[in-house]
Amino acid sequence: MNTRVKVSGSMGTTQLAFEAFLYHADTTETTLFKIYSYEINNTTYETIRQTISHPTYSCLATDRFGVRIYGKTTANNNITISTIV
Repeated sequence: MNTRVKVSGSMGTTQLAFEAFLYHADTTETTLFKIYSYEINNTTYETIRQTISHPTYSCLATDRFGVRIYGKTTANNNITISTIV
């Protein structure tokens, strides 16, 4: 998985979290895995490369696969995280 990302400031520790999940026909979800990027402190776009090796997952024909990307920071001020996926 490759994501281009930058932050508006380098204060604190800022990371992205990547979460893969299945969305089922009954509107429930099953999280398959969640991983965090290394610290992001660049104010121009750089590429984050994540290699993930996980076991095989089973799904139904009616399931949908989804990926959420979250940002988190320890900065005391507002940080804008910009991504290109």
